[in-house]
Amino acid sequence: DSRNFYGESGDKKAAGLVFIQDVILSRAKRGFKSLDPMMFNNYLDLFCFNVKKFGQYERLLKPGDKDRMFLDMEIMMNEKDENIDFFENVKSLQIHLKIKALKLIERHIEHLSETSIRQVLIPIILYFLIALNQTTQRARKSEKKETLEAKLNIESAQALGLITKHLSWPFAYRLLRRLIQHMRKRGHLEKIITRAICHMIEHIPVHFPNPIEELRKLQTQDQMERDQNEGESAEGESASFFSSLVERVER
Repeated sequence: DSRNFYGESGDKKAAGLVFIQDVILSRAKRGFKSLDPMMFNNYLDLFCFNVKKFGQYERLLKPGDKDRMFLDMEIMMNEKDENIDFFENVKSLQIHLKIKALKLIERHIEHLSETSIRQVLIPIILYFLIALNQTTQRARKSEKKETLEAKLNIESAQALGLITKHLSWPFAYRLLRRLIQHMRKRGHLEKIITRAICHMIEHIPVHFPNPIEELRKLQTQDQMERDQNEGESAEGESASFFSSLVERVER
């Protein structure tokens, strides 16, 4: 109960925050990674509630106790003006407001921890790229809506590229593999996901490993997984995809 939480001592509040992050949110995080709109939106509402209620109390945590994810995300909210509230724009049914949410990332990205980027921003962007394209694929759309959806896909890909500069290489590498796996399962998203991967590669910091060499490693691993999981070779398809990425990077 948040009312009891406010009356507790500093140590108990800090312990309560650890409980909220470790027990409540950790069990609900699958909703944030879900491609089901209802689960995703329910978790987003839960997360926003915790940011509003408990963000200020994360200052009580000692360095190294837990990441200050709620406190991080406070700067993405604006109760006085919902037009510049990141989460309100994400939750909106209007596509142009989701696009606005993605543009707000650039304004705040420098102030966010890698944990916040990985656990909050990336699931939201992947939801835009994958889940929204699945749910609207068969729906009849107006020309205006198709244009807005195409713009949302472009902005989502660019946002992934932007945040790549703020990721450690191991996680950036895993994210690349995750995108490739999504593309293998959802052929209709190949163009959309390829654009996102290209934006990521173009923004890989210079201190990261050579991206072309890493792409070729991914190609080898991808082919091995295809052969093991499917029992047949998809070498032509896989090689073609990775060759196009390598050419893009080299240019």
